[in-house]
Amino acid sequence: MGVSAAAHGSGPPASPEAYANLHLRRNFLLIVSEAGLFFLGLAFFDGSTVLPSLLRKLGASDTLIGFTRLVQVLGFTLPALWAAHAIHGRRRHLPFLIKGCWLARSGLFLLPFAILLLAESHPALLVALFFWVYAQFWFVDGACAISWYDITAKAIPARVRGRLFGTMQTLAGIAAVAGAAGVSWALSRRGPEYPANYALLAGVWAAGALGSLVLLMLLREPEGEVGEGPKPSFWQYVRSTIPLVRNNPVLRRVILARFVLEGSGMAVPFYALYAQDNLGAAASLLGIYIGAKSLGKIGTGPLWGWIIDRFGPMAGFRLVSVCVALVPAAALLVGLTGNPMAMVGPFLLMGSVEDGLWMTSNTVVMANTSDSDRPLAVGAFAVALAPTAAYGPIGGLLAQTVGYGASFGAALAFACAGCLIALTARAASGARSAA
Repeated sequence: MGVSAAAHGSGPPASPEAYANLHLRRNFLLIVSEAGLFFLGLAFFDGSTVLPSLLRKLGASDTLIGFTRLVQVLGFTLPALWAAHAIHGRRRHLPFLIKGCWLARSGLFLLPFAILLLAESHPALLVALFFWVYAQFWFVDGACAISWYDITAKAIPARVRGRLFGTMQTLAGIAAVAGAAGVSWALSRRGPEYPANYALLAGVWAAGALGSLVLLMLLREPEGEVGEGPKPSFWQYVRSTIPLVRNNPVLRRVILARFVLEGSGMAVPFYALYAQDNLGAAASLLGIYIGAKSLGKIGTGPLWGWIIDRFGPMAGFRLVSVCVALVPAAALLVGLTGNPMAMVGPFLLMGSVEDGLWMTSNTVVMANTSDSDRPLAVGAFAVALAPTAAYGPIGGLLAQTVGYGASFGAALAFACAGCLIALTARAASGARSAA
């Protein structure tokens, strides 16, 4: 896209920055809107409430339920470096993103029909099919995330990224409130009978994912930098992560903090089950829990965005890490009350940090890596978190053999250690290049 094309109105301006500024409002609105639809769909099939409840009805054990966390984390981390290498040397990453999202979300349209046909007659087969669709969704979407981050970083200037991510979290929270109401109705006596109620929720998840994809197709992507020389082999590309992380102390510290903080997630699938099994919560309360989590997103989205833009991404990351430790601590305190409504507190805190943690940590990475290094840095960051997938099965094993309290206690210990690492991390004023 050269200067002549821009002059005749048939292409973007010569400068990628000028092109980004020209389409800033359009891209800003599209990104926050597609995120809202994406998270709305997830709210109707929430991984901490609806998903464990369905798997429990299908006869899955707590250990198997814990594997949903493993699938999600591995899917969002393992393909990252492969995806970063695949888009290396390309000026535009939107085609890769769109094709990948179509593949990732295609299986979701099968899920509602599978629930209707198999839930009662072949529950074990449905569990197996579900894990296949779930793995396809997260693994391919995880590969697409590298392109999404790079497109976002190119299209949205650093001065407004905090507002972008804060608005995304708030809009996602508002949309999820509607999802919470839908879940509460669908799983109550007023809603459809089982398994139609879960099939309906899965259908809304698919619809939200499709709407998000349509909006992604409308983005205007600025051209990116392309390094000189031939494209390195995959293993050469992977090896280049070593000097990148070694020469960037901020990236190294954030990776370590996130690695430990993710341990708090081992208890996430079991808060709702604990409320049902130990506190006597009705299934309709799941919608209230989702609503509380959504309110947490709404209330803290603008706060995290303002802190990032005003005080820097590292300040936001530190504050969010403190809130991460409060989630399992609050759940343990709820056990002392014996009141299932009190579980609203932990879900409220969960909503404030669920998006806030990845938002603040990834803006730290964006702010402390150069444009040419960004895909590699994001990929290295993601792959470094892949072992955290083991936290899910560990939490499930603890819950099944010792009890939910042991899972919550272990989550609290990891969260406190990660919080300490984050609080002692130092911010940097500029990006450093692996070159």
